[in-house]
Amino acid sequence: MRTIIDIDPKQLTLLDDFSKKQHTSRASIIRKAISVFIKEHIQVGEKEAFGLWRKDKVDALALQRKMRDEWNDE
Repeated sequence: MRTIIDIDPKQLTLLDDFSKKQHTSRASIIRKAISVFIKEHIQVGEKEAFGLWRKDKVDALALQRKMRDEWNDE
């Protein structure tokens, strides 16, 4: 996907300098920055999901059987 964004002239200069040092394009650096942002701020990871059911006392075997019974009903 192509998009148009406005970048502050000072940031653009810094981006140009960095891209020259890395021998890569500005677009590549921006794509990597977006990937890092998504990884750090948007994706739900193991940390959020781990221990999610800790407070609920669940019989794991009974839950497993119930779920498998649902599959058999289909």
